[in-house]
Amino acid sequence: MRAWLAAGFALVAGGAQAHDFWIQPQSFAVEPGGAAAITLQVGDGAERRRSSIPRRRIVRFEAVGPDGTVRDMAGSLTLGANGGDAAVRFDAAGAHLLVLMTDAGGRSRLPAGRFNAYLVEEGLTPALEARTGAGRNERDGAERYRRAAKAIVQAGG
Repeated sequence: MRAWLAAGFALVAGGAQAHDFWIQPQSFAVEPGGAAAITLQVGDGAERRRSSIPRRRIVRFEAVGPDGTVRDMAGSLTLGANGGDAAVRFDAAGAHLLVLMTDAGGRSRLPAGRFNAYLVEEGLTPALEARTGAGRNERDGAERYRRAAKAIVQAGG
């Protein structure tokens, strides 16, 4: 029985992976002084797409330079624009870290089986145990979440 249950979770867990979120630079290597368009991506595999996150949910978008200098890049956001969600210039040579964080206003709702599979796949055992203890395994599941994403872009050698 456990093998069938595990196989069932594996089959429905794919839909739960839509929580993957990342910063996608047009290029991970640019010349010093160059710029790269970035997009915010969500999903997994064939389900990958540009994020439609509203600007009001983004609480931090910064570029950290090779010397540790932090630049607030929130003003460069152009969410949903044809050229990308932002364009970031990398003046100094070296590795630059892009950091984006959202508030905790994200909400998702999944049918019971998919939600339980998601909890198993992500190792959220306390949440699954709480659902079981409360007799809620057969009910749809919901969660609030925030997102954090980083990307490294190399300027020059």
